Amino acid sequence: MDMELKDYKRFCDEAPVGLYKTLQSDGTFLYINPYGARLLGYEKPEDVIDKVKSTSLYPPELRKKLIDDLHDCGKVSDFEVKITRPDGEVKWITATATNGDDYIIGSLTDITDRKEMMQKLVKDTAKTLSGIAEAAKARAETIAQETLYEPQPRL
Repeated sequence: MDMELKDYKRFCDEAPVGLYKTLQSDGTFLYINPYGARLLGYEKPEDVIDKVKSTSLYPPELRKKLIDDLHDCGKVSDFEVKITRPDGEVKWITATATNGDDYIIGSLTDITDRKEMMQKLVKDTAKTLSGIAEAAKARAETIAQETLYEPQPRL
């Protein structure tokens, strides 16, 4: 049995996603693995556990939505949250959570690169569409001018 607990701890500590457990009442972290601590901007889990509340990382209305969704469904998947780390860096994460008696357990994944790529894609698409619209407008004006100045046949 000791070997199984040791393996379980290693699995949690080395997982390439953040694993966490928070109090449902106020978001105090009861557990977080090393990846999760780093994702949130801390060096190690000990800097987070019993010291940090998830509510200090993102707006309270998002916490309310998460809790409401958990009460309605019992679990939440792909809950996107924009957090501000203690150093001021902004990260986008997606959270998956399940509802315990008085706690929430789940995982955190860094989606910052994906969100930044999507924002760039939207910006580039808007720029391209704006260019197409300008070209179409210019062409329409040219056609209108050609039509206005076209010599009329004599009868």
